[in-house]
Order: sequence, then structure tokens, then C-alpha cells
Amino acid sequence: NSVLAQSGIDNYNAIMGRFNQSLNLYCQQHPEHVSVKRKYQMNKLYKQILSLSDKTYIDKFEDSVQATDAFKAFCEQLESNQTLLRIKQLFNDLYKYELAYVYVNKPSQYSHYVYGNSSELEEIQRVEAAKKIVKMTKAKSQDIEKYINSKFFSLDEILSLPESEDTPAKKISDIINEKYENILSAQKELPDGDIIQNHIAVKKYLDSIQDLIRFLKLFAAPESYVCDMEFYNQYNESMEVLNNVTDLFNKIRNLVTQKPYSTDKLKLTFNFPTLAAGWDENRNLANGTMLFQKGDDYYLGIMNNTDKIIINEDTPCDKEGENYTKIFYKCVSDPTQQLAHMFLPHKANREDYDFSKSRYPKNPTNKFLRDYTEGRYKVDLEFCHEVIDYFKERIFNYPGWEVFNFKFSDTASYESISQFYEEMRQQSYIIEPRQKISEKYINESIDNGTLYLFRIYNKDFSDSSTGLKNLHTLYWHALFEPNTSLQLNGEAELFYRAKSIDDPVIHKKGSILINKYDKDEELISTEEYQKINQHLNYDKPYNGDLSKIITRPAPHDIVKDKRYTEDKYFFHVPININYRQPKTKNINQEVLKILKNNPDVKIIGIDRGERNLLYVSLINQNGEIEYQKSLNLINKHNYHNKLEQKYKERQTARQNWTPINSIKELKAGYLSVAVHEIVTMMIDNNASIVMEQLNPNFTKTRGKFEHQIYQKFEKMLTDKLNYLVFKKYEKTNPGGVLNGYQLTGEFNDKARQNGFIFYVPAAYTSAIDPTTGFVRLIKINPDNLMSFDKIRYNPSGDYFEFHIDYRKFPTSRMDHQNKWIICTKGDKRYFYSRKSQEVTCVNVTEEIKTLLNKQEISYQDGKDWKVKIGKQNKTFKNTLSYLINLTMNMRYSNRDTGEDFILSPVKNKNGEFFISCSENNNLPKKLPTDGDANGAYHIALKGLQLISGITK
Repeated sequence: NSVLAQSGIDNYNAIMGRFNQSLNLYCQQHPEHVSVKRKYQMNKLYKQILSLSDKTYIDKFEDSVQATDAFKAFCEQLESNQTLLRIKQLFNDLYKYELAYVYVNKPSQYSHYVYGNSSELEEIQRVEAAKKIVKMTKAKSQDIEKYINSKFFSLDEILSLPESEDTPAKKISDIINEKYENILSAQKELPDGDIIQNHIAVKKYLDSIQDLIRFLKLFAAPESYVCDMEFYNQYNESMEVLNNVTDLFNKIRNLVTQKPYSTDKLKLTFNFPTLAAGWDENRNLANGTMLFQKGDDYYLGIMNNTDKIIINEDTPCDKEGENYTKIFYKCVSDPTQQLAHMFLPHKANREDYDFSKSRYPKNPTNKFLRDYTEGRYKVDLEFCHEVIDYFKERIFNYPGWEVFNFKFSDTASYESISQFYEEMRQQSYIIEPRQKISEKYINESIDNGTLYLFRIYNKDFSDSSTGLKNLHTLYWHALFEPNTSLQLNGEAELFYRAKSIDDPVIHKKGSILINKYDKDEELISTEEYQKINQHLNYDKPYNGDLSKIITRPAPHDIVKDKRYTEDKYFFHVPININYRQPKTKNINQEVLKILKNNPDVKIIGIDRGERNLLYVSLINQNGEIEYQKSLNLINKHNYHNKLEQKYKERQTARQNWTPINSIKELKAGYLSVAVHEIVTMMIDNNASIVMEQLNPNFTKTRGKFEHQIYQKFEKMLTDKLNYLVFKKYEKTNPGGVLNGYQLTGEFNDKARQNGFIFYVPAAYTSAIDPTTGFVRLIKINPDNLMSFDKIRYNPSGDYFEFHIDYRKFPTSRMDHQNKWIICTKGDKRYFYSRKSQEVTCVNVTEEIKTLLNKQEISYQDGKDWKVKIGKQNKTFKNTLSYLINLTMNMRYSNRDTGEDFILSPVKNKNGEFFISCSENNNLPKKLPTDGDANGAYHIALKGLQLISGITK
């Protein structure tokens, strides 16, 4: 057998490319043998995994010199190959080629370029195809649609179509010439030197080339097609050069817009393979780390691996001066694994194990070891007690473990070995300040290089710190509390980030600081912000309105991005929360026990809405709304507007090649305050949480909008409820840092329940009439219009009625009530057209009247006119179907006016058509105020139904 290396693969692909080219040329000359191509065309081999290419590729430009060189090399390549001129000539001489073998691959885009309308070409093709058919049948009609929906058309087919009377077509050569002239015009403005300093002209030039490429790509043909090789050889050669512009464009843009600092960090080991892997007293020398305390401050000590600091019983302590206190740490991490590992020889070396050298007076017999290995202690309580006694004897005699002062129950009281392990685990952790060490000795050790000492610090340790401490700070302090429920773990990490800003921007003391948001919470654009700053701090003229601008004088020098102007060390250390508590095997069952027959528990429905980032609705077990609120506005900050404006600003920055401000901090900030708002509501109202069980497509489709935050919300809420702590609570009270609420288990995005969070199906939540329960289960089309029981005009109400029975329509979904009277009551409903991307206001009643009057159908007498539908044409039926569907939609939004409301098409028991509005909050019985409020309410109702069913 023989194999190919990457060089062989490259050589093979080159040969196959020439073979396919010859085959293509033959088939072009002999159209009757087109099938030969599909049979004999050779496939190329894929690149070898992890192989290196001969081509040198720069992932990114490090500086302006590298970018300038690459840009000039690209321009020289265009010039030397005369690429642009050749493309111009190729399309100006288009009729010299066999246009039956030149193709257009995206007809709608071609139509947009040529006619200014993406659907014009399709309409012309449809009309011309219909002319060739004497008698139109359903099959013929389907054939036309299949032809129209083809992905590729020959240029000969397209150019042979008749001219559109309404929209004259542009010539392909004229389009190419126009784009060619745009490139030449932009080329004249290019700088001679550093392109980064003049990046606007460079962007304009590269944009003009990319604009040409977008048009040229419409003529690319698949390898399997028979092509005019004379045309495509020139086309492909030019495109190979031009396609380099995309990568060049991206790398220059990334260099121009990159932040003026680096976030890269380097992991530190100080030459210890297991640096900070654990804190046990016996492992200090191996792991190279120790913890110290001095007053209210904590320090991390790292030893010099080749000349370690010596700390023992003789280490000096200053009785009158300052001292550091070394933190004593001792832990048996997992008795379940560790006892057997330490006190029973492994099966592989059991025969060679010399018990005579054991430090213990009593050694296990071979039968004991065999029975333990076979798991007899799991089924034989007497043997289980024998194993426990054996472990107890070893534990009490193991050196160093006397510090735990273990106190075990009587062996006969244990019902399983797991109870013994749990009792030991509760007692096998000690962390406390013990040994005092002279400050002078520590300083001398630092000076002579045997110790590196780092102060553990965040803003809460500052002398000027005010307000509530960060939760992580509270956790850190709680680690050293007596009988703490938090455990310090090993596997800590240290990182170093070098400073990356040498010439920082400094706001001098007394200069005017400008808030990026005005008094209306509107984000000030970067351009406008700079003009205001120039006016207030440098007396530059400004003609805008300053009345809404928020300013304050700088109380001291403020360094922009200060954290990147100095070297930083980072200490990441894991902790174990609530470690003394036994593991909860099934928190869901525990929650259900609490909820069962508990009428005081309320339910919070959370809707991840369309016009609201989050919307909450609190209901009682009677299904009544007690509280509803949009979480767009929290603590007087409109996060929806902030995220929307930030998103637009980032889009503008991308287009203009200006630095792109990060949005992730704003997202994280919103999530933090939103989750806090929800969990506070949950605790204050003794409530469970219900959300939609969303499929991945929901989060993916909404995730393309940067201001949407759904993907992270569920996990952040679940993690928060894993151990819920409120900073203001006393640390030992329920909800305090040492006594947090555990209300969820491990995050699982496929679960229907996670502790006190429940998930319900997402279907039909926002589009349900809260007063009748009506929901649209079907879509009306011309084929099922005759399935209505009755269609009539109601003269007294001035609206049309459509009497429907869902059971008579082709649908597998049934409702609690299947007979409804759909009414067109209401002056306005909104329809959004994806094609035109516009919102249209529709008065359905008036539109139906116009439709009927046009066909001279009488309706004013209030009689059933359904039978007259069958005689009408397809246009009539399509229009009527559209108007009925619009009526049944119930939820209507207008992005231009901000309107979002529910309008029910069915009467409720009060003889009214429900319409959501803000006044619903003032009613004795609250009702949803808009579409997202309706969604949150019905999510809560679904949760109530789910919980009621489970607990029963």
C-alpha cells in the first residue's frame, strides 16, 4: 500500500484540475455528450488534517507597517495583472462568448442589479413561460414554478427575455463600467504612506472592489456544469486575484478597530508543577504556596522553588511588634475514595504488600480484603461494621490527623458505610489562622528571594471602599469564619497581564465629565459626545442642545482604562459552597413535597418577549394576576433602549471602521440586575418560577441580535438559585452568606423542572385571549374557506362574523372549546410584510366590505353569504383568507409607533372583545397590559396547571 502526503495531494489535485478542464472543453464542443462529464469528472482530495500549506498566511496584522505592505502588494498585483481592466473588457465583449454556457446563479440578486427590483425577472419569466402553454393545468403550473425556482439560468435565457415596459433593464456592461469607474475614483484618494493613518480612503477603495466582486459572483458556475471555457478561464483567473480582498479588508479593519490595550494573560507556575494545587499543611513545600493574614488583609505567599522559605516551630514571632499569621489548612477531601486508597492495598500489588512494615498493630486478612473488594460491606451489615471498625483504628493512628479530633458514633448505630463516610467528612476540614510570624522575618525572606508575597486585593479591601461588599468578597471572608459552610479548594491559578497602554488618556482634576446617557436615558452617539466634550473642555463651538446633558467635574485625575496601564496579577481560587450539607439526591422531589397542598405558593411567569427583554407576571393559585412588570426598566435604567442603542452604535462602528465598544458588560449588567429582581420577587412572594421550554432555534434566531440575552439568562438564574444569598442579610440568617437558599439543582437545559423552576411548552402563550381562552389553531386558506359553519355581517355591531368549528377543519389540535364566532370588531390591526419590511394598518371590516362590494356580493341584510365564496376567483379567496387570518392573529405590533396589543376576535361573557392596555392594571381584577404581559400571564397559568397535575 502507498499513501500521499500533503505535497502529493496538492500535485494530484493540480492534475485532476487540468483533466476536468479538458473534459469541460470537450463537452462544450460536443453538447450531445454532456452526460460524459458527470460520469468521468474527477473529485479533488481534501487537505490532510493538520498539514502545513506552502502558502504563507498571516492570521492578523501586528502593526501598520505589515498592513501597509500587504495592501500595496495587493494593489501591485491588480496593476501587474491588469485584473480590473480585464474584467471590464470581458463583460463589455460579452456577446463574443457562448452565452448558453455562461450562467447566473442568483436570479433575484441579478434582478435587483439589472431592474432595481428583486422580483421583476421572476415575473417576466413567469409571463413568458405561461405564453408557451396553450391550456394551463395544475401540473403545468407546477412545472412553471419549478422552472422559476431554479438556482441557475443561462445568460442566454435571461438576455432573450423581452424588455419590461415598466422597468427598463440596465446593461451588464454598464453596471460593470460604473463599478470600474467607482474603483478608479476611490484609487485616486489612496495615501502614499501609512494606510492606517488614512484608513477612510483605504476602506472606500476596498469597499468599491468588494461591490464589484458581489456582482461578479452572480456569474460563478458549478464545476459540474458545461461552461464556456474561454469566458470562465478569464473570469476565474480574475476572481482568484480579487477574492483576496475580503481577507485583506477584514485584517486591516481589525487592526484599525482593535482596542488600544491587550487582555492577554500569562499563567504563572514559579517553576512548581503543582503550584497552588492544594493548601494542606503537609503539601506546602510541594505546592509552593501558603496563605497569611495581617489585620484585615490576606496575602498569598509563594516560595522560591530553589531556595524555599523555612517556616516551622522555631520561626520567629514578634511579641511586641507586627506579625503575619499563617493560615493552617487541613482536609480529607473525599473519605469515600481516600480511606480505601490509603489503608487498603490495591488489588494489583496486594500479594507483595508487606503488612509487617505497617505502622498499625492490626492488619487485614486476605479474606477481609477479598470481601471488601467484592463489595460485601454493601449487603452484609455485620461485615460493614467490621470495615468501619478497621477504618476507625487506622484513622485514630494516622499521623497528622489527630488535629481533627474525630468523634464517631458507636459502630452498631451505622446502617451503611456511607453514613460513616458522611460523619467523617463533616469533621475532616480545618482552616484557621494559627502560627504568628514576625513581619521582620517575612520582609527579610522577601528581600533575600525565598518568598514572593502578594496581597489579595479587590476594591472592597480599599480604605475608601463604601457600600455593600462584592459577593465574592463576602465568600472570601466567610471562608475563615468558625464552623463555616464554605470550603477553600485547591487547583488555584495565578495569571500575569503586562501593561499595554504606555500613553494613557487622563481626565484632569476639575475637567468636565460627560455622562454617555442623557437625562432621558438616551445614549449619546460617539460623534456627538466628542463635539460636546470639545465644547465643554476646550471651548469649541457647539450648536446642539445641552439641557439634557448630565455633567460633573472630575474630583481627581481619572485615567482611562487604568487597569491596562499597569502590570496586574490575578488569583483565581475555587471554593465549595455548603460543603457540610449532604448531597441532595433529588431536589425536584423535595420541591414537589413542599408545593403539594400548599395554597400559599404563588407563581412567577417569565416571558422572554419580543418588545421586552423580560416580562414577569405574578399570579396566585386562583389564576389571578397580583403583579406584572416589564424588566426593560430596572432602577430607573431602560436597559432595552441602552442595549438597542449600543447595538446600533456597534453596527455603525463596524461600517465606519471605528473602535467597537464592548456590549458584553452591558449584557452582563442587565442580567445581574434582572436576575436579582426576579429572585427577590420569588422570595418576597413565596413563589415558584415558570418559563417557556425553548428549542435551540429560538435562542439561535434571536441570538443574531446582539441585544438579546436569552442564551445566558436561564443558566445565570439557575446558578443564582443554586445558592441564593442576599448581601444585606445577616450571614447566618436564611439567605445570608453562610445560610443560603438552595432552590435549584445543576443546570440542565432539557429538563421540565429544576428545583423551583418549571418549564412549559412555548406554544400559544402570547396569543391567547385571557378572558375566553380562545387561541388560533388553524390557518385559513382558499381550500378550507367553505368549512366555516356560517359567514355573515352583523349590522348592529358593524363587523363580520365567521362561525367556526375546529373539528371540521383539517387539524390534529383540538381546543377546550371548538365552536367560536370570529368577529372583525376593531378599527385597526397591524400586518408586517417581510417582503417590503413595512407595517400596514388594516381595518378588516372595511376591507371585507370593499372586497364584497367589488364582487357585488350582498351582505347588509345579515344573512349567511358563505355559499357565494365558491363562485369567486382565487384572488378573492386569497384576500379573504388573509383578512380572516389577520383577525385571528390577536397580537398586533407596530414597530414605528411602539404599539403592542392583544385584540380578541371573540366576545367574552361580559359581551366585550378583550383588548390589552395599561388601564388593565387599574381594574379590580388585573388583566395583561400588552402582548408580552399576556405571554408571561399564560406561561404562569401553564405552570399552575403543570404543578397542580404533578402534585396530585
